[in-house]
Parts: sequence; structure tokens; C-alpha cells
Amino acid sequence: MPTYIGQIVNNQILLTVHIRLPVHPGDPDPLDVGSLDSDLEVPQQFTGLLDTGATRTMVSPTVIETLDAYPCGIGAFTSATGMAEPTDEYRLDLAIPIVAGVTRTEDDDNTLNVEFYARGLRNVTVLGLPRAFDDFDVLLGMDIISQFHITIFQDLFMLSN
Repeated sequence: MPTYIGQIVNNQILLTVHIRLPVHPGDPDPLDVGSLDSDLEVPQQFTGLLDTGATRTMVSPTVIETLDAYPCGIGAFTSATGMAEPTDEYRLDLAIPIVAGVTRTEDDDNTLNVEFYARGLRNVTVLGLPRAFDDFDVLLGMDIISQFHITIFQDLFMLSN
């Protein structure tokens, strides 16, 4: 089973998230970040924070500016205090790249082929974070997290599907 293994640092689960603007519905499924066709938009990499207390996934102003994303509606950001405030919604393709295998190339023993299996969702409606944060640009909520199996032990986490 392909697995993403990472270390919990400062009580935070941070991982790489690939994001792009939604593309035509005929492209490969699932989101394959390792071998995207050249005519498709290559996802940008951002740091995500796994937040089991968040219902919805949210992206920072940095993600919105980098992708030149346009709002598709208005949603509500509810902070830990319970206060709701309006925020823009965006539609994006998100994926978490999980290494499925590593092999050496036939031509060169020093070159590795890394095969990715990316569990991702297409045309996900995410909320805009009200501000940028230092450690992450994507807050992964339960709408995304529920697609994975998560194991946490001591200072490590394993994410698989």
C-alpha cells in the first residue's frame, strides 16, 4: 500500500500538497503528479497542515496568488472561537503525492525513477484563509483527510489509502 511517512514537528503534521486550477474533465484520474502529460497544467507544491479539527480545506493568499485563482462563491470561515466570517471559495484540484515505488533506470545506475500515486480530489471547493501563515499554505480539513488512512505513533505519521 503506498504510504506517505513524515515526522511530527512542533506538534504539527506538515506535508506536501500539489494544487492546480481544475483542468478539463478528460484528464487522467486519479491526479497523477508524477507523470502528468505535458499539455496539462503541472501542479504547484505547497506545504499543508493536517488539521483534524477543521471541517473544510482552506488555502492561503499565497496559493490564490500563485495559481491566479478566482473566487467561485462565498463561504464562511469559522474560527476556533466559533465566530463565523465570510470568505471567498475557490475550486481547485488537490493531491498528496505518495511514493509508490523507486527503481533505477536501465541506462544509468545513478538515476532513479520515482513512481507517484497521488490520492487527490478534483474540483474541490476550498475556502480562502483570511491571512498567510509562516509554516503552511494549505490547511487540510476533514473533507480531504477522510480520503486517507492516518496512523500516528510517537513523532511519526503515516498517510496511506
